[in-house]
Amino acid sequence: MTVKNEHVHPESDVEHSSPRESLALWFGILGGPIIWAVQLQVSYMLVPWACSTGHHWTLHLASLVFLLSAAAPAFIAWRASTTARSRGTSERESEGVGRIRFMAMLGLMTSALFLLLIFAQALPSFFIDPCQQ
Repeated sequence: MTVKNEHVHPESDVEHSSPRESLALWFGILGGPIIWAVQLQVSYMLVPWACSTGHHWTLHLASLVFLLSAAAPAFIAWRASTTARSRGTSERESEGVGRIRFMAMLGLMTSALFLLLIFAQALPSFFIDPCQQ
């Protein structure tokens, strides 16, 4: 026996969104923390090699690459927020694009936080010798 409730619909039906849009929203939220975690591990792994070979520039290059790649989730979240705004609903309206707007703004804030964190972790390598004992 199947119970049919006319008031409960999947969010994608209410929003008229695709799974690709939902994936982009989740990437906007989780992309920054994942890139930061990978950056942290790669930076720690590069220090012994950079110290033994004298190629300290690789630490700076890795930080720059991860800083640029952490901008991608921010851009995707920004694009999702502009798409949500262009769908024509008001800011106070929660049905329709409310979830998209919320996740896009959360993605922007999360991405900004982790961009700042990656930058803050890269900054000391310019002033402190990573090979210092």
